[in-house]
Amino acid sequence: MPQLNEKAKNLWRTIAIDSDVYQPPEFKDEKLLMNLFALSAKGMQRHIKAMRQIIEQGESVGRNLSSYAIAKNIDLPLLAACYQYPDLFLGTRQSLKAMLVGMNDIDIATTYPQVGRFMASHL
Repeated sequence: MPQLNEKAKNLWRTIAIDSDVYQPPEFKDEKLLMNLFALSAKGMQRHIKAMRQIIEQGESVGRNLSSYAIAKNIDLPLLAACYQYPDLFLGTRQSLKAMLVGMNDIDIATTYPQVGRFMASHL
């Protein structure tokens, strides 16, 4: 068993090397990494579709996102939606910003940590 732990530590050291083209996982990413297994691909697409519909409706997107997000962890689906539909979420309409209106940096870091980390320049 100690040998397995050493192998795991060596693997982590390998994937945790920072570079210009790769941002390694951080300890705080543990929740995100676990959530990758919490949603099926279908479930992820269902959340992304719902967020697209919220934006396309165009009214009260912040309030509608808050209502939709009750008792759901949609940090990863929202981040994925931003990457899949950059024109819709990050383009001239700045829909991501409109979705998170009224949230300060602490709220975003708590509720949507990955969105706050990877989309900070769009908030």
